[in-house]
Amino acid sequence: MGLYRRKDSSIWWMSFCHGNKQYKRSTGTEDKKTAEKIYNTIKAKIILGRWIPENEQERKDYLFNDLVEKYLPFSLGRHKSEARQYSIKKLNRIFGKFKLDNITIEVVEKFQSALLSEGLQAGGINRQVSLLKAMMAKACDWNMISESHLKEIRKVKPLKGEKTRLRYLSVEECGRLISECPERLRPVVIFALNTGMRRGEILNLRWKDVDMKNKIILLPNISTKTMQKREIPLNETAYRLLASMVRPLNDDEKIFKLQVRIREDFERACKKANIHDFRFHDLRHTFASHLVMSGVDIQTVSKLLGHTTLTMTLRYAHLSHSHLAQGIKVLDKIFAEENNRGTYPDFRTVNQQNLTNYRKIL
Repeated sequence: MGLYRRKDSSIWWMSFCHGNKQYKRSTGTEDKKTAEKIYNTIKAKIILGRWIPENEQERKDYLFNDLVEKYLPFSLGRHKSEARQYSIKKLNRIFGKFKLDNITIEVVEKFQSALLSEGLQAGGINRQVSLLKAMMAKACDWNMISESHLKEIRKVKPLKGEKTRLRYLSVEECGRLISECPERLRPVVIFALNTGMRRGEILNLRWKDVDMKNKIILLPNISTKTMQKREIPLNETAYRLLASMVRPLNDDEKIFKLQVRIREDFERACKKANIHDFRFHDLRHTFASHLVMSGVDIQTVSKLLGHTTLTMTLRYAHLSHSHLAQGIKVLDKIFAEENNRGTYPDFRTVNQQNLTNYRKIL
């Protein structure tokens, strides 16, 4: 009994008894002192016999569309991704007229099956279902559904066979792509390859966010996808690129004033450079991949990318292993040269002699 927090939420919940029944309700606040006041008020009403459990039927009147109306403003202040806003609206087109209590495990699994029949990959479907679960969790926080209903929705299992996409360019391909980019796009691509920043972070970057003296970018939390501040050091290429640009008197101006046609320009440049299956976001993968292949440790790469957990960065770990394997082959050449001088025995000869001896014994 009392106040508690669920693992997936910063909202304070309260647990109390009325008659012979236990109730769990969201306080609707992240402030503990406010939550304590709400909890104490309900306890006082119960003692005085003035607390009446809300009618469970009232919850069933909430539509998914009602949840979206509350969730969109909530999400806009916490998630910078335009793709997330698009996905919320897409879910609303499908579930908008559904009562929240009618969105059951069966309904969500049928949704998964429908997307599969449309040819969508497991990864994309899992992201949509994960967003749906996150929205239903907030619906529970806001007392739009019960906690027991949320527990049922969480039983929906993600689809298996999700592929982690890791597409990156070689140094030679990077050169071809840059040479085919139009003048307005070329600085953006070069900057992305040398900083690993996301497209939105680059296009929203302002001069006030760049410390040219110390060669560092100071991204404010409002500019990042994770809503956390990030420091990105400028290498010589990125520094010279910015130094070659005319800095305006107003430091609040954006550095790269390129908002329209970026996708069309990029796709056209890739086609001209004979580069296939490559998106702008893959420039970020290219940045990280070449760092790892050059021997930079995973934790450093993770910080440069602004990942909140190391798990996200571990997708690049195998690149380090393959290059270590290539590196160790250098010893073959060294020992081969020494073998020619007679310093080391010929292992192939030794193995063949052992094999002959074993056959004699058998």
